[in-house]
Amino acid sequence: MGFFAKKNRTGERVSVDDLFTVIRESLAYARRRKAPQAKKAADVLEMLRMCRAEAEAFARERPAEATPTGELGLLDDSTDPLVTAVPTVILHASLRYGGRLQVIADDQRLLTDDKLDVLERGAAAVGMVHGLIKGNHLQDLVRGRSVDHPCLQLADLVAGAGRAVARWHDGQDDPAGEDLHPVVAPLVDPGSLLMDEKPEDFTRIDTARAKRR
Repeated sequence: MGFFAKKNRTGERVSVDDLFTVIRESLAYARRRKAPQAKKAADVLEMLRMCRAEAEAFARERPAEATPTGELGLLDDSTDPLVTAVPTVILHASLRYGGRLQVIADDQRLLTDDKLDVLERGAAAVGMVHGLIKGNHLQDLVRGRSVDHPCLQLADLVAGAGRAVARWHDGQDDPAGEDLHPVVAPLVDPGSLLMDEKPEDFTRIDTARAKRR
């Protein structure tokens, strides 16, 4: 996603050449694998390889910094995963816990005050359109830094633990994941961005994946 970001943590921009180097290397790797998932990945990467003209056009037009929302809302940020992740997390949390939520997001270049307002309205609109909620379910949506807010530090720790358990579940050698999976598995939200796995699946190694390694 570095290519679609306005600017990365180092201040550098990912060029079209950088992007297509990764696509070519990933495509070559996927073609060498025999697993069915690798074939699907190769098909997607082959389609991406044909989109250089579109990538060059995007690179010319992408703004260098966060832009005002204006009448376009988040149109210029539509490829950033935060745009979909923030409303999705808010909506799922409101369905799971009920009541009026107080949400603090990690401070990101994209999340200006105006854009937080757009994301807040978007989360409420999606929920009401689909009949999931009856009204605004947010009390506050603000941003902060982990050095100032222990809750963000805790979120970082949980995310790191989740990554370790996901690696262990995937058959990779991860001692931390092996130790942490009894605690992390119950925290997995079945309504999240998982495909067909349940929280209890993360209490064991996926032997089919492990064999393909």
